Amino acid sequence: MAAEDDQALIRWLEQLHACVDCVYWTLREKHLTLETILDPAGSLRGVPRAIRAFLDVLADRAAQSTDCVRSVSGEIISRHLRDCLKGAFRLILKLLRGARSDRRLSIVWGEGHATGRLSVVRAALFAVLLPGKLCFDSSEADACARIRSLGCEIVDELYQRENALVLPPLRSILSEAKANLCERLVEAAGTDALETLALIEGCLALHRVGRDVQGQLLQDSLPRLTSRELADKLTHQAAHAPMSLGPLQRQVMSKAVDLALTLGLPPQRIFQLISDATPVPNRSLELLQEVLRAPAFVEQRFDSLNRHIFSDGIISAFRSFAHAAASPGGGAAACSSERLWVAMADIIFGDGRWDTRYAALHWLVVPLAHAVKAQTLVDLLQSYMPRVASILDRCKNTAQSPLPRDTLELNSELVRRVAAFEFCAVLIARLGKQGRKELNVDGALGRAAGRNEDVFRLLAPAAGNTAKKNQSTVREEDADPNSRVTSALYMELRAAAYSALIEAVVPTQDDAGTIAKVLFKWEDLWENVVDHSKLFSLKAETDFPQTSARAQLALHAPARSRPQTGSAVSYLPSQALLASSLGQTQISQDVDARSSNNSTTRDDAQRSDRSGKVDFMAPSTLFSTSQSVVRNSQCFTQSQSNLPFIDEQDEDESITVGKTAVNNFNEEPDDFELDELNCHPLMAILMRCIRKLHSRKLGGSDYKNGGMPYWLSSLHAKMIDAQSANTSHSQLNARLLIAKLIFNLRHHSEEGAPDAAEVRLKRKQLLEGGKTIEAISRQLKHKCSSPHRIALEELREAARRVAATLKLLTALSPLRPLTK
Repeated sequence: MAAEDDQALIRWLEQLHACVDCVYWTLREKHLTLETILDPAGSLRGVPRAIRAFLDVLADRAAQSTDCVRSVSGEIISRHLRDCLKGAFRLILKLLRGARSDRRLSIVWGEGHATGRLSVVRAALFAVLLPGKLCFDSSEADACARIRSLGCEIVDELYQRENALVLPPLRSILSEAKANLCERLVEAAGTDALETLALIEGCLALHRVGRDVQGQLLQDSLPRLTSRELADKLTHQAAHAPMSLGPLQRQVMSKAVDLALTLGLPPQRIFQLISDATPVPNRSLELLQEVLRAPAFVEQRFDSLNRHIFSDGIISAFRSFAHAAASPGGGAAACSSERLWVAMADIIFGDGRWDTRYAALHWLVVPLAHAVKAQTLVDLLQSYMPRVASILDRCKNTAQSPLPRDTLELNSELVRRVAAFEFCAVLIARLGKQGRKELNVDGALGRAAGRNEDVFRLLAPAAGNTAKKNQSTVREEDADPNSRVTSALYMELRAAAYSALIEAVVPTQDDAGTIAKVLFKWEDLWENVVDHSKLFSLKAETDFPQTSARAQLALHAPARSRPQTGSAVSYLPSQALLASSLGQTQISQDVDARSSNNSTTRDDAQRSDRSGKVDFMAPSTLFSTSQSVVRNSQCFTQSQSNLPFIDEQDEDESITVGKTAVNNFNEEPDDFELDELNCHPLMAILMRCIRKLHSRKLGGSDYKNGGMPYWLSSLHAKMIDAQSANTSHSQLNARLLIAKLIFNLRHHSEEGAPDAAEVRLKRKQLLEGGKTIEAISRQLKHKCSSPHRIALEELREAARRVAATLKLLTALSPLRPLTK
């Protein structure tokens, strides 16, 4: 008997599905208009009654589908119920959108409908929040997403027509135990994590409902807590979750952080949660570690090994903040870009903890500066130009403005200076030559500085003095010599200053020689930015394929995708997007190389707890795992499809130089090995600089050194300098970095290679006579006569080019046959 009932139900569902689809397609194809088939009461013949009967059947079957074992006929019925529900939702949505705003459709508002066990409104809300109540399996993510989308559209239409129709049932559903977010999040490890994930995603979808009528459906429907209280609870529970969670539970926690920020959690609360002590040992430190070291959502850098439990949630949440704040009319936190900028600027330039300000600068302020429109960026910076100009003046006149002697005050001042250079760099990167005009005396930012002087003329000497002058001129000796954190921040500051100098010089100057002199020939750049005490762990090259930057990005492509929907993005390169001085592993490298043992780690942590201030850059708190840089090498390239939020409508504001640099950058492959040298912050900064020079055709020719490009001539001079022949770590590490830089940019340096070889060979000839040239000749002759399977013509052509250089030195008989 049961089998016959199931077959009858299946036939009825098939007929109902066919009828519903027939009505829908008739209306869609405009064979009949909605007004001609609706009576004054809003009835569509038997459709409302049939759909109500269907919803009753759906509710009964959903209650029975909780059994662990399902029959074959039960699976077939569930599939037909889901198909009918999608068809019914599609028809209801068509009716709601096609009817006049004052029409009350009986399918929704009809008499007797309230007595049904499952109304259209509740069905739509279940589809959004609890699809399991509608015979949907939470493991079928795509099917749940489709029905959630239809349910959201129906709820949005009904909410705009009559919000009182939606609020009571939504409040009732959220009061149920299965929809209690806080309880489900606490039991995430023991309950169905997929259902919890679907519930959170449904809440995120409902937050977007009613935006057109300035409504807050989700916030107004919370039964027991305010939106702020719920956001605090979600974030608190995520921060206290056990470390033993599996991947699915981690995703639930990440979504919970997203929802908390969507509900209006202020950014200060995030930093407070991840920096304060928590009952779980080292949890806050680990969270902060990922904020400072995890893959940056602007720079698209990723750890090569396992990532932290909440890194995705923090990245996604901050991305949502920056994107929403840059949108017109405010964003997820109900604040406009100005309000968020003010909140972050107060953190950065305030007197709070330097580590919090450092994290805020890296994770929110710099990305936000690239998210807002160019003119908006100028408007936002005006309020802070007096402080920026004052910091630049202190960097220029170091003798008159000595740095504080107290370590904590010194670290705070260093972070302020990093912020000032980053602000100036991102401004010029976004506006190009127009940025220089804004910083002039008559420009908007120049006037806002209130100094009656050209701020742009102050930037170059301030950045150059910070990046390239001898260390003693910036009074580093005032700091505690045992503070590895302070030393690392000094290097971070110099990298930021040098990056700002590049942004100020390359887009605004037209003489290649002047640019090379400013960027490559000032005093102690390499000694100041390169750690002279660091021992690089470089592995020998093999025939196996190396892990390249592009391959590393491809491995993590799903993690880089933006959660928001939107148009394609365009890219304007600057230090915050590619190898920002804030996003590098310089601090981690410097500290990791000298990390202490476990006992020291515990002692440092206890001292931090007693003092109430956590030294997050010390190995005791931030980098307790030794050799993390070697095992977690990070790349500094980006994928254009996953860059910050500069929409296509902003593209007309981008300068021509920026677009040229984009094309040049994306055309050249980024297949360089992820070793320690390539992870140095100065590497990516110099690569970006040289690429910009080539994109503007400003390489030039240094005829005094054989016609090499000026930048290559400067680097070559550093390599062969007499002082560089010393074996000290300072000189050796700088030469290693230069050699790796030229190797990475071999596509740009090929044209100057013969000239560089000529200079080098002349030097070798003077020092060693003809031994070196004779050895090269023998090798060329051997290669050309070797029976190996090689491209002989290409090799001979290369040999001819080298031979042409050697002929300038001496006539060598073994090479004469090759030059014919």
